[in-house]
Amino acid sequence: TRIQKERLADENIDYEHLSKNMYLTQDILTKAKNNIVIMHPLPRREEISTSIDNSPKAMYWRQMRNGMWIRAALILKTFGRENYIYDWENI
Repeated sequence: TRIQKERLADENIDYEHLSKNMYLTQDILTKAKNNIVIMHPLPRREEISTSIDNSPKAMYWRQMRNGMWIRAALILKTFGRENYIYDWENI
């Protein structure tokens, strides 16, 4: 995820250097193993290149969608409306 400037313990660490060198690009991805999975909590900034979005290794959109359905199910369950939970794979 993003570099959290506010949490850097050592002021000697160059934030600009870190922010320019801590990101995932298509070039790096081509050198990675075939079975990797890229996850990210979103929203993103510069840490993942948009050129990776369509890669089968990029699971962050699926991760986001699954989280949305889980939150919806929890809200329905909380209010006693679990009868509204459908087979979401077929919607």
